[in-house]
Amino acid sequence: MNIAPNDLVLEIGSGHNPKVRADVLCDKYLLDDTERGGAIVADRPFVVGDAEALPFRDGAFDYVICTHVLEHAQDVERFIAELQRVATAGYIETPSEVGEWLYGWEYHRWLVNRIDGRLVLRRKTERGPFGRLFHEMGATDADFMALHRRYHHVFLVQHEWRTKIDYEVRDTGDAPFDLDDEAVATAMLQGGARPGPMSRVKSAIWTRMPDSWRAGSKGLLTRGARSARRRVDLRDVAACPRCKGSLRWESGAAHCEADGLSFEIRDGIPILLLPDEAGAA
Repeated sequence: MNIAPNDLVLEIGSGHNPKVRADVLCDKYLLDDTERGGAIVADRPFVVGDAEALPFRDGAFDYVICTHVLEHAQDVERFIAELQRVATAGYIETPSEVGEWLYGWEYHRWLVNRIDGRLVLRRKTERGPFGRLFHEMGATDADFMALHRRYHHVFLVQHEWRTKIDYEVRDTGDAPFDLDDEAVATAMLQGGARPGPMSRVKSAIWTRMPDSWRAGSKGLLTRGARSARRRVDLRDVAACPRCKGSLRWESGAAHCEADGLSFEIRDGIPILLLPDEAGAA
């Protein structure tokens, strides 16, 4: 990710594993871990908000990180428009269509591919055929995960953008490639940069490291980065999720006088969801 040292960085859908570089975190769910891998982490300025109605001012951030969230969207075009509204650049990561069929997450709504620098999205209409098989392999087999890391460009979509997100939404049946075509399959396998010896060694060590050690390493990196993060007052960047206007802040609530809406602040965390979504928190 091409993030400058002084950039103000937002992470959408930060969940249980926020990126070290993010200055502000935003997630829709505080307690419901159904669509993530663990309990929420709120170790820096945190807002409960919906990615399709982000509670931030226009252009409030220099960079927005969005990893493994876009495929969950109800309205993917509205989601993308909101990312472009609040930041001037960002990074999107999702499972690729190959990864989606392999792992078969039942709560994902979109198939995503990156073709010639453009995100291509199609509505997902069925789950992959393998159930929990490859989830269990990923959790128990270090060699399988080493293969996954070696071919991350096959299993993942990674898209960095500036100013505008280049994307298109296609009909469900409009497949973007034919994997029965040997040339297509060969090109896909060769599409990523081959990691060097040091990268392969680091990947092997990380893959075989116990979960508790990986979590500890991530914690050390996060604490080390804390002093380098931008100091953020949420009142300077947050906005009404409906009108995007200013909020009036009190100790236990924030108010949008333009729309007549009030939002709870719970344990210091603003719950900036529209009324029909507020129960999700």
